[in-house]
Amino acid sequence: DFFNLNVPATSGDNVLVVLTDVSGRTVYSQRFENLFDGNNLLRIQPGTALPTGAYFVKVIYNNGGEQKIIQLLKNKQ
Repeated sequence: DFFNLNVPATSGDNVLVVLTDVSGRTVYSQRFENLFDGNNLLRIQPGTALPTGAYFVKVIYNNGGEQKIIQLLKNKQ
């Protein structure tokens, strides 16, 4: 129960990755610091297995204030 997230960044960027369910409840939150210049592959692994459904992944760049939101669908295994 994990997924990889490709995050473009500049050298030294810090990002906060927040995973929420459709009701807005946070199910995962982690800060990644000192990213490399270019694409960074981040392993996102919530502590508990997520039920089937829709989720939103928010990537918040601390150095520039930019935010990106991605919709994620988890299928049955």
